[in-house]
Amino acid sequence: GLGSIPFFVLGAYCGGLTGAILGFASGALLNYLINGCFIYFQLKKHGIRYRFDEFWQERSILWNFCLPQTLTSVTTGMAGTLATVVLATQENGIAEVAIFESARQIQTSVLYLPNIATQALLPTLTEFNALKEKARYVKTLKYNALINVLFAVVTALAASVLAPWAMRAFGEGFESGVSTLVLLLG
Repeated sequence: GLGSIPFFVLGAYCGGLTGAILGFASGALLNYLINGCFIYFQLKKHGIRYRFDEFWQERSILWNFCLPQTLTSVTTGMAGTLATVVLATQENGIAEVAIFESARQIQTSVLYLPNIATQALLPTLTEFNALKEKARYVKTLKYNALINVLFAVVTALAASVLAPWAMRAFGEGFESGVSTLVLLLG
């Protein structure tokens, strides 16, 4: 990831927006190559056999999981970008975008630990599912959901109470975004 920064910065400096896009693509290619080499060496080191001629057997996972997840991410990203463009073109829009993005940063921090806990839970749920232990799967999922909701609600309530100070931390003029933050936290 750090290796891609010079490509992005140099591309933007030398070629403006087009250069930044080319720099971003170059950095992504570098990231792909480094990760590919790392995975190759780890597979070889641990004696794990890999065969690309059998990849088509995994197509149901690609079709039923990866494609919907990718489409969801792309659609959400495009909708967010479009909404930001529409907001930015309004009167005083750039200031509104800044307030909204500041509030989103606080919202992201509130959801950080619940997201990490959920990611850590995935291997456990996968194991319970593979072992056909439905009762343990459901019980673990319910407890995790309850803990995450409680943590998120308590944190969101605390952040809502502290919203004036939290928004003021971004600078002068951000105090007007308190209601935006409270709505996002809700």
